Amino acid sequence: MSIATSRAPIHSNLPEDLRDRLESILENNSLLSRQLREGRLEHYQVLDTTEYLPRLDQCARVVSDACTKLAIQFSKPPLPSAQDCGVICSRLENAVLVLVSTCNVFPEAQGCALKKEVQRVVLDILDGVSLLTRALMEEGCAG
Repeated sequence: MSIATSRAPIHSNLPEDLRDRLESILENNSLLSRQLREGRLEHYQVLDTTEYLPRLDQCARVVSDACTKLAIQFSKPPLPSAQDCGVICSRLENAVLVLVSTCNVFPEAQGCALKKEVQRVVLDILDGVSLLTRALMEEGCAG
């Protein structure tokens, strides 16, 4: 079972609009992880090998940046507004979509083993995003 598929206990002080926004991230990550594992994502134009790894690296950095910004919003009271949280959550969801899409265009000429490893790394990133989101839902603001 993937980390992304289990339900998070809801923090009692987390407003419903924030909880709903974070729950959306969990649901979308779960769906993307399942589709990536099952090979049900559409395949797009394959990038040149020399372009692929730098692009994948950049996509992972954008996801990391969005996760950091989301964590900072919850690092101390007061809780972020629904609007502020929504902006960062949207950026995070878009970054995750770009990362998964980039993973999906891995050059087949590079071999199946490497493609599976790239997929595993992307799935690990998705699980990390879900763990962060769940922690924010469980803990609310530190402080």
